[in-house]
Amino acid sequence: MEYETAVRYGINFTAVVLNDACWGMIMRSEAKKRLRENFVGLKLSEVRYDKIVEALGGHGDLVTEPDEIGNAIREAMTSNKPAVVNVMTDPSIGFVNLEEYLMRKLSGG
Repeated sequence: MEYETAVRYGINFTAVVLNDACWGMIMRSEAKKRLRENFVGLKLSEVRYDKIVEALGGHGDLVTEPDEIGNAIREAMTSNKPAVVNVMTDPSIGFVNLEEYLMRKLSGG
């Protein structure tokens, strides 16, 4: 894994993961194409990427509230370690409501 290599070589960087516990971009695309909500293989568990990076010797932060993001990024960037900020996001935001989508399509919108 890249973080293990970065720890070993002392390469410090910070990544921010927007974690919606699904392949959200693909799900939204499939929703538009297939017009259904029964998706196979697109939902994930709430992976704690912050804990994985910590186990590899890096710095990890979990963010569950918007007001935590700034401090988490500051801590990660000043940790002097490869770091990740795991930001839990709502998968329904940005997701196409299929019923509304169908109604717009049927009405010519």
